[in-house]
Amino acid sequence: MLVRHLTALFLVGTLATQASAAIRIVAASGQAAPNTTGRFSQLYHSGDGPAPPVINSAGRVAFAATLEIGVGVTALDDTGMWSDGGGAMALVGREGFAAPTGPAGALYRRLANPVLNDTGAIAFGGAMREGVAGVTVDDNGGLWSSGGGATALVAREGNQAVGTAAGVEFAGLIDPTFNNSGQSAFRSTLSGAGVTAANDDGVWSQKLGLLGLIARAGNAAPGTPAGLNFASFTAGLPSINDAGNVSFRAIVAGAGVTTANDTGLWVERGGAVALVAREGSPAAGLEAGTNYGSFSEPVLNSAGQTAFVATLVGGVNAKNVALFAETGNASAVVVRKGDAAPNVAAGSVFANFASPLFNASNDFAFQATISGPNVITSNNDGVWIKQDGALKPIALEGAPAPGAGASELFSSFTELALNASGQIAFFGTLTGAGVTAANDGGIWATTATGELRLVAREGSPLAPGQVGDVSGLYFAGGSNNEDGQRSGFNDRGELAFLATLVGGGSRIAVSDVVVQSSADFNGDSLVNGSDFLIWQKNLGMTVGAQKSNGDADGDGDVDAADLASWKGGFGVMAATAASVAAVPEPGAVALALSAVACLLATRRSAHRESCED
Repeated sequence: MLVRHLTALFLVGTLATQASAAIRIVAASGQAAPNTTGRFSQLYHSGDGPAPPVINSAGRVAFAATLEIGVGVTALDDTGMWSDGGGAMALVGREGFAAPTGPAGALYRRLANPVLNDTGAIAFGGAMREGVAGVTVDDNGGLWSSGGGATALVAREGNQAVGTAAGVEFAGLIDPTFNNSGQSAFRSTLSGAGVTAANDDGVWSQKLGLLGLIARAGNAAPGTPAGLNFASFTAGLPSINDAGNVSFRAIVAGAGVTTANDTGLWVERGGAVALVAREGSPAAGLEAGTNYGSFSEPVLNSAGQTAFVATLVGGVNAKNVALFAETGNASAVVVRKGDAAPNVAAGSVFANFASPLFNASNDFAFQATISGPNVITSNNDGVWIKQDGALKPIALEGAPAPGAGASELFSSFTELALNASGQIAFFGTLTGAGVTAANDGGIWATTATGELRLVAREGSPLAPGQVGDVSGLYFAGGSNNEDGQRSGFNDRGELAFLATLVGGGSRIAVSDVVVQSSADFNGDSLVNGSDFLIWQKNLGMTVGAQKSNGDADGDGDVDAADLASWKGGFGVMAATAASVAAVPEPGAVALALSAVACLLATRRSAHRESCED
């Protein structure tokens, strides 16, 4: 009978054993470097020091690296950039080799800090070799992108700055951000005719393949009184989402401007730049007389909304900082100093906020310090998330770190990252018995259900069977994967990082320790009979289906293709970092699929009472 087969299916689902939490080594010191005659020496630009790779939604990566000096490799051509964004790992560009769309005969001298979008296209900053093809120290810098197909210059130092008067040139290009539409955004300083200290800075972005000026020092600052102009733009890179919206922080100058009201946040939406918040102005949604003070860099999501941390002036000192976010282009408080901090010592309240991240699902990740009767400097910091309206801590200073010893406690957090599913990753440091300078760092991330897991730790091998202990870990945090910034954590939960090794050498690695299965429809980190029942219940849904309805392939319906994904993932349980590779017994899989076949037959032929072995 149908019930009998459902029971069999659930029993089989419980037989699934833990699958391995694989560490995939993308590139390693000593390994042959694709499209060269050389081998990798270090998986970073040796002149810059260790730097992390980036990863896109398909699990493809990009990184800079240094080659061993040897056959076909000299000190003049031993660095380059590689990516498998197009499928196989391939050379993007190499020092001493042609710099595309530069002057005829121009050669790269440096390539660094790639951004990889979900199509596999790449953008990066670089420099051309001086003294070759007429290149000088005044025009050697450039930004390149393959967003339009072949790799080409987006902007070059010494060239006319788009949107400015003739004779105004790009002078100091800063690394680009890059969206899934293949558009770049960047800051640059200026030089040339009429350029002074009051108008030598700006922000640019691409629209429909064309480069345009977003904002320039000396030009009017939208949303401020007449006569106020942009004066400069702060150090953070401008963000750009897939719609081409751009956000940035800037300083203004003009009549009535003081250090108490000279900073603001802006966003370009629909071709118009709008003020989000200005220092000295009333803080959105708060009591009269409470004004914005200083700001963090704004965070931009795919809906074109921003989030930011602001100090507050003119109000109650115990509530003088808050995290804000836009909804419908209007800012509101997400959490404020003095609010109760849940799931920590009784009486604890939030004291300060940093590193805000905000996705289109209205998930908020941030760092926060707390204060209270039982809070001291060794347990006042943490990583938090607000999801579905509920606040909770993900990791707390002074608390045991998952995957570490019971007496090994978190002591600090950096490189916070957030993905579209609300998963969080970060680099953490440890303290406590057994912790030394050789093993006090690690990378952690959450599963789809919020469980925090260790991805990799200094002082240990990357994974069982890997040779060499890790001496350093480097991870690109600071992004929500919707803002065009460099990211080491994708929306599937894959995490890319650089590991340097004791005794020398390095690795580019990708971990799947918190990867979500597309067939885990109920989000319990298992692919089993429960997920099949969700698929079965919604089979035939043709419009608006979500993963929670049984849509594994994201095409908006629930059909046989989604069942195929469930079959392929059946028996998978998200693993811990220390788990041993295992798969369900063949007989268990066969039994499960037999039960599936029976259920499908039952749906097609209601008159059949059972399916006999």
